[in-house]
Amino acid sequence: MKLSCFINGCRAVVWPVSERSSRRAVGRPIGLILCLISSIVNSPEMAQESRISVPRNPVWRVETAGNTVYLLGSVHLLKKENYPLPEALEKAFSDSRKLVLEVNLDSLEAPSTQQMILAKGLNPEGKSLSQILSPETYQLARKQIEAMGLNLERFEVVKPWLLSLTLTTLAMQRLGFEPQYGIDKHFFDKAGTEHKEILSLETAEYQLDRFDGMSVKMQETFLLQTLREIDTLGKEFEEIVSTWRAGDTKILESTLLESFTEFPEAYQLLVSERNSNWLPQIEAFLKQKENYLVVVGAGHLIGKDGLISLLRSKGYSVTQL
Repeated sequence: MKLSCFINGCRAVVWPVSERSSRRAVGRPIGLILCLISSIVNSPEMAQESRISVPRNPVWRVETAGNTVYLLGSVHLLKKENYPLPEALEKAFSDSRKLVLEVNLDSLEAPSTQQMILAKGLNPEGKSLSQILSPETYQLARKQIEAMGLNLERFEVVKPWLLSLTLTTLAMQRLGFEPQYGIDKHFFDKAGTEHKEILSLETAEYQLDRFDGMSVKMQETFLLQTLREIDTLGKEFEEIVSTWRAGDTKILESTLLESFTEFPEAYQLLVSERNSNWLPQIEAFLKQKENYLVVVGAGHLIGKDGLISLLRSKGYSVTQL
């Protein structure tokens, strides 16, 4: 599994390709796809647990004397036919008084966020993709973008990381995967209808900075991999969704986190640092008297740096439902 398929379990930003691409255009965020589709854990403890019982759902329960915090691994883009969701996911929501997401979804549509995407996602004045990318990567970008019925010139002003996210999201949407059917969007809307309090772990700006903080070399590598795998993205993502739905943490880890073995810089920015930032917030939830449902990209739950492993290392009992 390649890096961009993991990112598709994150959230995503999409450049407005249907409009004129200029520095005065306003980008429309669809969400930071990152992981991002995101995963589960293969520590010795997890491996032993999987031999004892087969995992069934991508949701975990952390219990204290005062309350319960549910951790739900999200896929941020899904199809309408992926519903209804497994009953365990809906029960975790019903049993919780508060919903916690990576970022406030309303904020992604705010004009200030759209302007921020432009500020961070556009190349400096006088720089274009053709000057930033190697000739090989640039020509492959032209080939793939034109194959999608688009014009590369419309993207000349954007940084490689934003182009990569945009192409990935557009490809996924053409295959029927939409943010409106994502797990976080589903429960966000449901929480609004039921008047449950909605909290967030980080801001849209922080998420954008994870990508914009990549070196130029890393951005080109990220884009190059996206261009090379975009034709097989749908098949791979379908397999991930099936594995996610079955709660198979071992396979999820091998397909998602394995993507980062060659990209330690991206792993640090997109996964490790964010999990470390979220851990104390989740521990604070565990000290309250009300139940919480925390929905983050599935890849943030798995692996040695995943939230499940981090919580267990702190002595908490974490049970997959």
